[in-house]
Amino acid sequence: MKKLVIGIIIIMIILLSGTMIFFFIRNNENIQNINDDYSNIESKTTIENVTKIICKHIYEENASQKEDLYNIINQDKINKIIELIESQELNKSYESTSEKNYIEIKIYNNEEEKQLTIYENNNIKLSETEYQVNSELYKDLISILNPTYYLHNSNLELPSEEKCITMQEKALSGLSENEMKEINTKLRNAHTTMEILLINGTKNLKQSNSIYWNLYNEAEIITEPTGEELEFSKDSCFRAVANNIRDIANILKDKETKEIFNSIYDKLNKAMENKDISELFKIHEQIHDFDYWIINYPAYFDNAPAPDWEGIETYFGTKM
Repeated sequence: MKKLVIGIIIIMIILLSGTMIFFFIRNNENIQNINDDYSNIESKTTIENVTKIICKHIYEENASQKEDLYNIINQDKINKIIELIESQELNKSYESTSEKNYIEIKIYNNEEEKQLTIYENNNIKLSETEYQVNSELYKDLISILNPTYYLHNSNLELPSEEKCITMQEKALSGLSENEMKEINTKLRNAHTTMEILLINGTKNLKQSNSIYWNLYNEAEIITEPTGEELEFSKDSCFRAVANNIRDIANILKDKETKEIFNSIYDKLNKAMENKDISELFKIHEQIHDFDYWIINYPAYFDNAPAPDWEGIETYFGTKM
């Protein structure tokens, strides 16, 4: 009897061990399948071998579907796209994606072709399997595909002290000390806010249909495709910049300077309405020059450097 009991226990242990080994192997196979899907794309998208990338961006704008096609042959852009894709950590998604906005990508490696789809909620489809990625993949890819903007891309010679002082005296003529102080503060706030928004927000605003325009323009609360809710302070949006520019125009006494600031205000409102990121960069150039080289000359920092550090050494050529 004792031998029988021992035999039964041994059989149970063997069966239990076999079951555990089976599930362990099965689990490893599942993990390997996921890794295999991604290793396939990695092996076919090495920087040295990719010859071309075609991206088709499909999105909804004004209640109708639009499509932008990008034929990428520039090696720098190819490298950035491949590096971005290869850097993702993939987690298998068990919910099917039904996003309105997505990017279809075809990667060509000599005669081979690899296809994938990247959705606005940062899901990625590889070989008909969807994964959740670990970064803002969709927005980062849009940022690579569309034009690159530079806050301080100017090679103009810096103006002389004499020229700056002359423009400053004209711009601030007829103002009291308190009025000049108010203009100084409002202009610096407008400039700093503009730069922070452009530095941090450009990749979100390169598409005119982006939901982020509501957030950056008017500080309206929005819900991202990932479900996260975002909110800005009313003092930290393009509307706040426009309000400061309007206030400055109302205080100024010099007719020409007042007209320039009214023009900046009008252009800023139009750029916000049209959701035109390129125009916002041009408007920044005027605000930048008036802050550093005219009204607040000589350029200074308050308690901390400007967001870009080197903008103080740039002049865009504002004339009066």
